[in-house]
Amino acid sequence: MRALNLATRPFRNEALPNLALAIGSALLVVVTAKHALVVRALLPDRTSALHDEVKALDTEAARLRVEAGGLRGPAPSAALVTRWSQIKDLVDQRTFSWTRLLARLERVVPEGVRISAITPTVHRGEVRLDLSAQAQATDAGFELLKRLQGHPEFRGPVPVSVGESAAAGESVKEFKYAMVYEPAAVPAEEAPASRGDGDADAPDAEAEEATQ
Repeated sequence: MRALNLATRPFRNEALPNLALAIGSALLVVVTAKHALVVRALLPDRTSALHDEVKALDTEAARLRVEAGGLRGPAPSAALVTRWSQIKDLVDQRTFSWTRLLARLERVVPEGVRISAITPTVHRGEVRLDLSAQAQATDAGFELLKRLQGHPEFRGPVPVSVGESAAAGESVKEFKYAMVYEPAAVPAEEAPASRGDGDADAPDAEAEEATQ
């Protein structure tokens, strides 16, 4: 049998709908507040303040660059640089090792060729070498050029002239070469694997020669 509700104001359970409405309202308030903060950050007065801060940082960076440039010492004059370069070339020429150069030429010069003149010139740390040699046959002079080209310590050797001269009452061929000499280059004959104990005194001999 169905129960009858005889009350003039029937009872209804409205707690759950009210709770859902309250939660939705709270979420709406939170989202609205968040949107308000985002809009505030995008307002012109806020962006202009950010631009002013960036501009101030750029100005400070430019000032620091100017101060850093002012801390550098004055650039030396061209005359002073030239003078020091000449002094360095004189020192390099003074410490030039003739012992090492002659030892290397001895390995290169073929049989039948005699070195008649050697003129090293130091310029800006580079050793330029002018070499004169005498031989009975033209082929011997070309063989010397070929051997010079095969050794890394003699860079870019080129023939300058080929002529004739009188030596010991007979006519011989006179060859002149120009090249760059690199003392630091290690030829195959002086590789570390093939060096013996007999080379240990070579630096002392060169140092003694340089101080003479």
